[in-house]
Amino acid sequence: MFKKNNLIYIFITSFLLATAPDWNCDGDGIFDNIFSYESSGSVTAAVFIDGINAGTSEDDMLGAFVGEELRGIGVATEIVFGPYVGTYQFLTMIFSNQSSGETIEFKFYDAETDAVYDITETYSYVADMTLGNAVKSIHLPNFI
Repeated sequence: MFKKNNLIYIFITSFLLATAPDWNCDGDGIFDNIFSYESSGSVTAAVFIDGINAGTSEDDMLGAFVGEELRGIGVATEIVFGPYVGTYQFLTMIFSNQSSGETIEFKFYDAETDAVYDITETYSYVADMTLGNAVKSIHLPNFI
């Protein structure tokens, strides 16, 4: 017979094992190495799976990478106006020490499934770039 204490242990263990990636080590929603870079650019993105907005939780995150190096994070921000009202987008600052020429890759952390997905779309970094906004975000629809 399954005891109540066993059920509580499984629940607590499952909760403790489900952890977000350490992209935002101090939990403040700001990229931790901001002072290591000379320039920045911004991307406002929505993540879609099969045409449906995958950003469904304030705990979802978008990571911007150059190779394996984390260069920026976007925490889920609920949109309260316009065509995407009620969905989440990722207002992401991306950092570099070059004015251009680096390829930005993205990874999406889905808090509901506790999984990180590689996104196939890439963008070329240009200092001071501004891609997308809350009304017309870039769409990151394809996963590897």
